Amino acid sequence: MTSSRQGAGSVRVRSADIHSQLKAMILAGKLGPGERLVERELAKRLNVSRIPLREALIKLESQGFVRSVANTATYVEEFSLEDMVEIYSLRAVLEPLATRLAAVRNTPELVRSLKRICDRMTRLTRRGDWKRLDEADYEFHRMTVQGSQNRRLIRA
Repeated sequence: MTSSRQGAGSVRVRSADIHSQLKAMILAGKLGPGERLVERELAKRLNVSRIPLREALIKLESQGFVRSVANTATYVEEFSLEDMVEIYSLRAVLEPLATRLAAVRNTPELVRSLKRICDRMTRLTRRGDWKRLDEADYEFHRMTVQGSQNRRLIRA
């Protein structure tokens, strides 16, 4: 019985890893808007089994990164200008709240991590490494929201 629990936990961990990897690929443009995601091909490309891949795709769909069309396929979501305005409008409201909540918690680990990211962003700016600067900026905002420790805000 213990081994089946470990197996299930292993699939969940693997699914989370695949989710992170796919999300990063979408954000980096390696999986483009409107691109059809064929499970068999994607599993082979990522060297993973299809069960945790499906779980990762379901989570990405719930987050709005992909959409499944019944009895056909899953596609990387395409965002219109209106979608982007709505998303950034929400961010403009939610991120200051996350920042205030994180500041109230004021954990030394969070402060150290954010300072390291800011230092890295400064170095990247001086070098003109815009791709890595963008990644560091995303990490900074993600860590700030995580630092709020507000589950619903993190999910949003």
